[in-house]
Amino acid sequence: MKIPIFIEASSLRVLVLGGGSEAEKKTRRFLRHGSRVTVYSVEFTRWLLDEGKAGRIRLIRGDVRDRSTVSSLVDSHDLVIYTIPGLPDEEDSIARQCERRRKLCILSTNAERTMAAMPIEVRAAGMRIAVFSGGKSTLVAELAADEISRCLSGRKDIEILLEAMGHAKDLLKVKMPDHRLRMDLYRAFLEDRKLRELSEHGDMDGAMRRVEEMVEEAVAGRT
Repeated sequence: MKIPIFIEASSLRVLVLGGGSEAEKKTRRFLRHGSRVTVYSVEFTRWLLDEGKAGRIRLIRGDVRDRSTVSSLVDSHDLVIYTIPGLPDEEDSIARQCERRRKLCILSTNAERTMAAMPIEVRAAGMRIAVFSGGKSTLVAELAADEISRCLSGRKDIEILLEAMGHAKDLLKVKMPDHRLRMDLYRAFLEDRKLRELSEHGDMDGAMRRVEEMVEEAVAGRT
Protein backbone atom coordinates (compact mmCIF):
# COMPACT_ATOMS: atom_id res chain seq x y z
CA MET A 1 0.00 0.00 0.00
CA LYS A 2 1.50 3.31 -1.09
CA ILE A 3 1.23 6.53 0.91
CA PRO A 4 1.61 10.11 -0.40
CA ILE A 5 4.85 11.75 0.66
CA PHE A 6 6.94 14.73 -0.43
CA ILE A 7 10.72 14.39 -0.26
CA GLU A 8 13.54 16.90 -0.70
CA ALA A 9 14.78 16.26 -4.24
CA SER A 10 17.70 18.68 -4.38
CA SER A 11 20.04 16.24 -2.65
CA LEU A 12 18.95 13.13 -4.57
CA ARG A 13 21.25 11.23 -6.91
CA VAL A 14 18.86 9.92 -9.55
CA LEU A 15 19.61 7.13 -12.02
CA VAL A 16 17.32 6.93 -15.05
CA LEU A 17 17.51 3.70 -17.03
CA GLY A 18 16.44 4.29 -20.62
CA GLY A 19 16.81 7.25 -22.92
CA GLY A 20 13.41 7.65 -24.58
CA SER A 21 10.50 10.02 -24.07
CA GLU A 22 9.55 8.63 -20.65
CA ALA A 23 13.14 8.93 -19.46
CA GLU A 24 13.23 12.51 -20.73
CA LYS A 25 10.00 13.36 -18.90
CA LYS A 26 11.29 11.99 -15.60
CA THR A 27 14.68 13.67 -16.07
CA ARG A 28 13.07 17.04 -16.74
CA ARG A 29 11.04 16.83 -13.57
CA PHE A 30 13.90 15.90 -11.26
CA LEU A 31 16.24 18.37 -12.91
CA ARG A 32 13.75 21.17 -12.20
CA HIS A 33 13.95 20.28 -8.52
CA GLY A 34 17.73 20.27 -8.34
CA SER A 35 18.51 16.55 -8.42
CA ARG A 36 21.74 15.19 -9.86
CA VAL A 37 20.60 12.99 -12.73
CA THR A 38 22.45 10.22 -14.55
CA VAL A 39 20.84 8.66 -17.63
CA TYR A 40 22.02 5.22 -18.76
CA SER A 41 20.92 4.02 -22.19
CA VAL A 42 21.97 2.84 -25.63
CA GLU A 43 20.24 5.84 -27.23
CA PHE A 44 19.04 9.24 -26.02
CA THR A 45 16.47 11.79 -27.14
CA ARG A 46 17.78 15.02 -28.63
CA TRP A 47 16.91 16.94 -25.46
CA LEU A 48 18.83 14.48 -23.27
CA LEU A 49 21.83 14.74 -25.59
CA ASP A 50 21.72 18.54 -25.41
CA GLU A 51 21.44 18.52 -21.61
CA GLY A 52 24.31 16.08 -21.36
CA LYS A 53 26.48 18.17 -23.67
CA ALA A 54 25.70 21.25 -21.56
CA GLY A 55 26.79 19.37 -18.43
CA ARG A 56 23.42 19.58 -16.70
CA ILE A 57 23.01 15.80 -16.61
CA ARG A 58 25.38 12.85 -16.89
CA LEU A 59 24.91 10.51 -19.85
CA ILE A 60 26.35 7.00 -19.95
CA ARG A 61 25.96 4.83 -23.02
CA GLY A 62 25.27 1.22 -22.23
CA ASP A 63 22.78 -1.63 -22.35
CA VAL A 64 20.53 -2.27 -19.35
CA ARG A 65 21.23 -5.98 -19.88
CA ASP A 66 24.81 -5.34 -18.76
CA ARG A 67 23.90 -6.21 -15.19
CA SER A 68 27.36 -5.69 -13.74
CA THR A 69 27.49 -2.07 -14.89
CA VAL A 70 23.89 -1.41 -13.90
CA SER A 71 24.48 -2.93 -10.47
CA SER A 72 27.39 -0.58 -9.87
CA LEU A 73 25.30 2.41 -10.93
CA VAL A 74 22.42 1.40 -8.66
CA ASP A 75 24.83 1.31 -5.72
CA SER A 76 25.93 4.90 -6.29
CA HIS A 77 22.45 6.46 -6.57
CA ASP A 78 19.56 7.11 -4.19
CA LEU A 79 16.66 6.71 -6.61
CA VAL A 80 16.43 4.45 -9.65
CA ILE A 81 13.88 5.05 -12.41
CA TYR A 82 13.33 2.23 -14.90
CA THR A 83 11.66 3.30 -18.17
CA ILE A 84 12.43 0.55 -20.71
CA PRO A 85 9.42 -1.49 -21.94
CA GLY A 86 9.63 -5.02 -23.27
CA LEU A 87 12.41 -6.33 -21.02
CA PRO A 88 10.58 -7.94 -18.08
CA ASP A 89 13.65 -9.84 -16.87
CA GLU A 90 15.68 -6.63 -16.57
CA GLU A 91 12.77 -4.84 -14.92
CA ASP A 92 12.57 -7.65 -12.37
CA SER A 93 16.33 -7.55 -11.81
CA ILE A 94 16.29 -3.81 -11.14
CA ALA A 95 13.34 -4.10 -8.77
CA ARG A 96 15.06 -6.86 -6.79
CA GLN A 97 18.35 -4.97 -6.60
CA CYS A 98 16.61 -1.89 -5.26
CA GLU A 99 14.67 -3.92 -2.70
CA ARG A 100 17.84 -5.61 -1.42
CA ARG A 101 19.82 -2.39 -1.24
CA ARG A 102 17.02 -0.22 0.16
CA LYS A 103 17.01 2.08 -2.86
CA LEU A 104 13.95 4.04 -3.91
CA CYS A 105 12.69 2.64 -7.20
CA ILE A 106 10.20 3.86 -9.79
CA LEU A 107 9.15 1.33 -12.40
CA SER A 108 7.48 3.34 -15.14
CA THR A 109 6.72 0.03 -16.83
CA ASN A 110 4.94 -1.62 -13.89
CA ALA A 111 2.49 0.44 -11.82
CA GLU A 112 1.58 -2.49 -9.57
CA ARG A 113 5.10 -3.45 -8.57
CA THR A 114 6.76 -0.05 -8.44
CA MET A 115 7.98 0.96 -4.99
CA ALA A 116 7.34 4.65 -5.65
CA ALA A 117 5.31 6.64 -8.17
CA MET A 118 5.24 10.21 -9.44
CA PRO A 119 1.76 11.73 -9.20
CA ILE A 120 0.30 14.50 -11.31
CA GLU A 121 0.96 17.80 -9.56
CA VAL A 122 -0.83 21.14 -9.71
CA ARG A 123 -0.43 24.37 -7.76
CA ALA A 124 -3.43 26.25 -6.45
CA ALA A 125 -4.18 28.64 -3.57
CA GLY A 126 -0.52 28.61 -2.57
CA MET A 127 -0.40 24.82 -2.24
CA ARG A 128 1.05 21.92 -4.19
CA ILE A 129 -1.55 19.22 -4.78
CA ALA A 130 -0.71 15.72 -5.98
CA VAL A 131 -3.17 13.37 -7.70
CA PHE A 132 -2.38 9.67 -8.10
CA SER A 133 -4.55 7.17 -9.98
CA GLY A 134 -2.76 4.08 -8.70
CA GLY A 135 -1.51 3.40 -12.20
CA LYS A 136 -4.99 3.16 -13.70
CA SER A 137 -4.92 6.27 -15.88
CA THR A 138 -2.57 9.24 -15.93
CA LEU A 139 -5.01 11.00 -18.26
CA VAL A 140 -7.84 10.77 -15.73
CA ALA A 141 -5.48 11.91 -12.97
CA GLU A 142 -4.62 14.95 -15.10
CA LEU A 143 -8.33 15.63 -15.60
CA ALA A 144 -8.95 15.45 -11.85
CA ALA A 145 -5.94 17.67 -11.12
CA ASP A 146 -7.21 20.30 -13.55
CA GLU A 147 -10.63 20.21 -11.91
CA ILE A 148 -9.11 20.68 -8.44
CA SER A 149 -7.01 23.56 -9.73
CA ARG A 150 -10.05 25.28 -11.25
CA CYS A 151 -12.01 24.81 -8.03
CA LEU A 152 -9.33 26.46 -5.91
CA SER A 153 -8.04 29.05 -8.37
CA GLY A 154 -10.50 31.71 -7.22
CA ARG A 155 -10.20 30.99 -3.50
CA LYS A 156 -8.03 33.87 -2.39
CA ASP A 157 -9.36 33.37 1.14
CA ILE A 158 -7.74 29.94 1.39
CA GLU A 159 -4.42 31.31 0.18
CA ILE A 160 -4.56 34.10 2.78
CA LEU A 161 -5.48 31.64 5.53
CA LEU A 162 -2.56 29.46 4.51
CA GLU A 163 -0.07 32.32 4.71
CA ALA A 164 -1.52 33.61 7.98
CA MET A 165 -1.46 30.20 9.64
CA GLY A 166 2.09 29.65 8.44
CA HIS A 167 3.04 32.98 10.01
CA ALA A 168 1.33 31.98 13.25
CA LYS A 169 3.18 28.67 13.27
CA ASP A 170 6.56 30.38 12.87
CA LEU A 171 5.81 32.83 15.68
CA LEU A 172 4.53 30.19 18.08
CA LYS A 173 7.54 27.94 17.55
CA VAL A 174 9.70 30.74 18.90
CA LYS A 175 7.41 32.06 21.62
CA MET A 176 5.91 28.74 22.78
CA PRO A 177 8.46 25.89 22.44
CA ASP A 178 6.15 23.22 23.91
CA HIS A 179 4.44 21.72 20.84
CA ARG A 180 1.65 20.26 22.96
CA LEU A 181 0.48 23.74 23.85
CA ARG A 182 0.62 24.88 20.24
CA MET A 183 -1.60 22.17 18.78
CA ASP A 184 -4.86 23.41 20.31
CA LEU A 185 -4.00 27.00 19.41
CA TYR A 186 -3.66 26.23 15.71
CA ARG A 187 -7.23 24.95 15.56
CA ALA A 188 -8.52 27.90 17.58
CA PHE A 189 -6.71 30.37 15.32
CA LEU A 190 -8.14 28.77 12.18
CA GLU A 191 -11.67 29.00 13.58
CA ASP A 192 -11.28 32.63 14.65
CA ARG A 193 -14.16 34.59 13.12
CA LYS A 194 -12.19 37.80 12.61
CA LEU A 195 -9.38 35.97 10.82
CA ARG A 196 -11.90 34.28 8.54
CA GLU A 197 -13.58 37.60 7.73
CA LEU A 198 -10.28 39.27 6.89
CA SER A 199 -9.38 36.35 4.63
CA GLU A 200 -12.74 36.42 2.88
CA HIS A 201 -12.26 40.13 2.19
CA GLY A 202 -8.82 39.53 0.70
CA ASP A 203 -7.00 41.43 3.45
CA MET A 204 -3.63 39.70 3.70
CA ASP A 205 -2.04 42.38 5.89
CA GLY A 206 -5.02 42.38 8.22
CA ALA A 207 -4.93 38.60 8.52
CA MET A 208 -1.23 38.71 9.39
CA ARG A 209 -1.85 41.32 12.07
CA ARG A 210 -4.71 39.27 13.47
CA VAL A 211 -2.60 36.14 13.97
CA GLU A 212 0.12 38.26 15.57
CA GLU A 213 -2.50 39.58 18.01
CA MET A 214 -3.70 36.06 18.79
CA VAL A 215 -0.16 34.82 19.34
CA GLU A 216 0.58 37.64 21.78
CA GLU A 217 -2.68 36.95 23.62
CA ALA A 218 -1.91 33.23 23.81
CA VAL A 219 1.62 33.81 25.10
CA ALA A 220 0.41 36.33 27.67
CA GLY A 221 -2.21 33.87 28.85
CA ARG A 222 0.45 31.20 29.45
CA THR A 223 2.76 33.43 31.49
